[in-house]
Amino acid sequence: MTTTYEIRHSDGHVDSGFKTVDLAISALLQEYPNLEWGHPGDLDDCGERTLCWASFCDAKNDDGSAAIAAIHRVEQATNRRTR
Repeated sequence: MTTTYEIRHSDGHVDSGFKTVDLAISALLQEYPNLEWGHPGDLDDCGERTLCWASFCDAKNDDGSAAIAAIHRVEQATNRRTR
């Protein structure tokens, strides 16, 4: 099983192929230098996604509706030949 991460932007655009969550966050920081991310139940808590906001003010007391993106884990089966 191969695990990568993808960024699903709120506008529907998807950036994929990140080897770690930190690399995905680094990519978002290029566009959003005041990025805020993480919440109870996120990927660090074995959840299904990590929400990201453009700033602390946007993230404060938000239910996720103001998030600019979500980082998701993508697991792909690897085909291995056995002899």
